[in-house]
Amino acid sequence: MKNIIIILITLKSLILHSQNFDDTKKVNIIFTVNNEIAFNLRNFKIVDADGNNFGKVQYVPGLLSIDKTTYEMITSESAYYLHFYDEIEIGTGNRNIYKIPINQTILNSNDFDSFFCVVAIFNRNNKEFKNRFKIVPKENKYIYDLIFGGHSILQMIGK
Repeated sequence: MKNIIIILITLKSLILHSQNFDDTKKVNIIFTVNNEIAFNLRNFKIVDADGNNFGKVQYVPGLLSIDKTTYEMITSESAYYLHFYDEIEIGTGNRNIYKIPINQTILNSNDFDSFFCVVAIFNRNNKEFKNRFKIVPKENKYIYDLIFGGHSILQMIGK
């Protein structure tokens, strides 16, 4: 079953790459949740600090597509977030909601062929990661690490 999902995602990614997206900006990015590539992420959107919606984005593992107008807006100021959720058990409504600050560091797509970003999310409600990051306040539900070619940045968020 997992192989079928990977094949479908690969096909969708190839279709997205082959279509004419002159009005979108593409970013090489992968999200992992608890050390696994996340295939169940849903409802990606750009929001401000108050949660106001500024646009949707498309995501398939390896590729984030943002329309150019939204891209220009979020790279000119740093108070925007990528908001999305994962369904813990599909169809149950049980979800983890994430809000990751999105800025020029993550969206550096000037060199599309060589730039990449991995957003590694760790849920504190998972037994394996509950005490792994002891410096993080207990009320934080998750933390994330931004991994780029050559370095990473540990972040704390998610009250």
